[in-house]
Formats: sequence, C-alpha cells, structure tokens
Amino acid sequence: MIALITRQIVTTLVVFVGVILLIFGGTATLPTEGPPSCMSIRPSPDDAILWMHRAGQPLLVQFREWLFGRKGTDAMTGQEIIYGGVIRGNLGYSRSAGKTTIQVVRERLTRTLELILLSLPLMAAGAWCGMHAAFSQGRFKRIVRARISLSIPAFILGWLIIILVQRANWFIVGEIPKEVATFYGLEQLASYTGMLTVDALLNGRPDVFVFALQHTVLPVLTLSLVGWVLLFQVTRSAAMAALRSREIIAMRGRGLPENLIVKEFIRPKVRATLLAASGYLAFALLDNVLIVEALFRYPGLGALMAQAAAQLDLLTVLEILLLIATASLALKLLIEIAQIIFARRPRSWRSISSAAQAKV
Repeated sequence: MIALITRQIVTTLVVFVGVILLIFGGTATLPTEGPPSCMSIRPSPDDAILWMHRAGQPLLVQFREWLFGRKGTDAMTGQEIIYGGVIRGNLGYSRSAGKTTIQVVRERLTRTLELILLSLPLMAAGAWCGMHAAFSQGRFKRIVRARISLSIPAFILGWLIIILVQRANWFIVGEIPKEVATFYGLEQLASYTGMLTVDALLNGRPDVFVFALQHTVLPVLTLSLVGWVLLFQVTRSAAMAALRSREIIAMRGRGLPENLIVKEFIRPKVRATLLAASGYLAFALLDNVLIVEALFRYPGLGALMAQAAAQLDLLTVLEILLLIATASLALKLLIEIAQIIFARRPRSWRSISSAAQAKV
C-alpha cells in the first residue's frame, strides 16, 4: 500500500512540474508583457524598459524569478518587497480587473465554491435515482427517458433555461447591478466567507438571502441537472452490471433475501464504481461550472476567464488555468489514495450465503 501511494504522489508531482513548465512557456512567449514577475504591478514605461533589458537574461534566471518572484522597491513606501512569484500564487498584473491576478482570482473563487456547494445536494440525488432505476426497470422508464432527454451539454441546457424563464423576471441573470446592490446594502454587508448566501445568513439578513437565491438559482439548476445526469448514468450502469452477474444469480438460486444481496454485494460494487469514476465526475464538474458561469455571467472564475480572454488578458487566463490544474491534480491524487485505502472488494457469494445460513 505504501509503495502504491508513493508512486501516485511521485507521478502527480511529475505531472505538476510539466504543467508549471507549460505555463511558463506560455507566459515567456507573450509578445508585449513578458514574464509576469515584471508585471506584478501596474505597467509603466520603466517596467517596459526593465523587461527589454531582462529579456536577454538566461532562461533559467527568468524561470527562477517567475517561480519565486523578484526583489524590488515599493515606490510609495521605499520598502523592499517581492514582486510576482508563482509559488506565492501571483502570476502578475491583470489588465482586465486592474489588480494583481491573485487578488482577482481570490475574490471570484469564493463565488465559484458557493455555486458548487449549492449544486451538490441535487447532484447527489442522481445516485439514488440511478439505483432505483436499476431495480425498477419496467416501472422507472419515465426517469430513464428524462435522463436521456437531459443528456445534453451544459451550455445548451443553460440557454434553454434562460429562454424559458426570461419572460417571468423572477430571476437575475448576470452580475448584480449597482442600483440593486445599493438598495439591498450589499456594500455594507460584512463579508465573512465571500459567499453571498452564507454572509446574508450570518448577518441576519433574510431579504438578502432570498435575493442571493434568486441570483444563483438558474446556474445552480443548470449545474445540478448536468451533474445529476452523470451520477445517474454511472450508478445505474454499475447496479445493472452487478444485477446481471453470476454471483447474483447464484445467490438468488440459493434463496438468499434480496435485501441481504443488495447490502452485501450490489452496494459495495456500486460504491467501488463511484469511487473509481469520481475523478471523471469531479473534472466534469469543474469543466461545467466554468461554462455555466460564463453563460449566466455569474461573477465566478468562469465569467472572469471569459472576460479576460475577450480582453486578451492572458496572465489572468493562465492564473485560472494554473489554479484549475493544481486543484485537479490534488483531487486526482486524493481520489487515487482513497481508492487504495478504502476500496473494499465485495464479499463472494459463498461467504454471504454461509453468513446467511449461520444467522438462520
């Protein structure tokens, strides 16, 4: 077990180093900005001259300053500070947001996490529906047809939802207007988590909480339906495969109770399949959340990435890509370690039947 975990950690570190090198190659070849360590504050003519002289330095020196940052002097205080540095999470200055990339990404990340957390409960219901569909094949055809009809890309589903509800004016699509923010006093709202729904409850503002739900219900619904379909398909396929196995036929032939078969054989197999597929499901969730945010102009990482790409703010785009790549690799490593530690093979039908006969 230790050897398998060590191998997974080493493999993940090698892949992460490759991602870092690819992102450095993308930033070092920018025609106007150069390495973001020179652009960690608002660009000025002095910065341009500095970059022209530093461009001729060896590539390893540029990579070291890009990775760890470079020392400089603050023009306002005269103190020695460190500009940039990927290790510090700062790729440089975001032209589209007027801040450093780490500042703008930190502000938007909490809204993306809020959207994911609100979508998880409905997504989890897809696993229960998948199990029910596997055991009720004849009576559950309507849900199966619904699953097939909902197996469409997130952006198409989002457009359909927008078209269906745009005339009702019940929900807010896009960023919150300044007039609405002033009316609800959002600027004076104490921010504890950066999530509007949670902060509204912590501040004792039920009116702001209802407003936040109106603002998030459409992207949450779209993301939840897409995740529900994925979990439904994986769970139903795993349960159907277990029901058709020879072990189930042998157990039923011996007259074992159905609830014992489900508890001791089918559910462990479904859990193992879900654990193995959780990496794919997590990557699909990250992909869909960026698409949904860009579609609904929800103030998260997806909308920020679309805005930065439209304004050719490549440093912000690369900052978001670095964050997503790091989160994906960390999540993949945790899932693989969990599979090694917690994955339990289902009991054989002989041991289950022997245990059942012993109880009798």
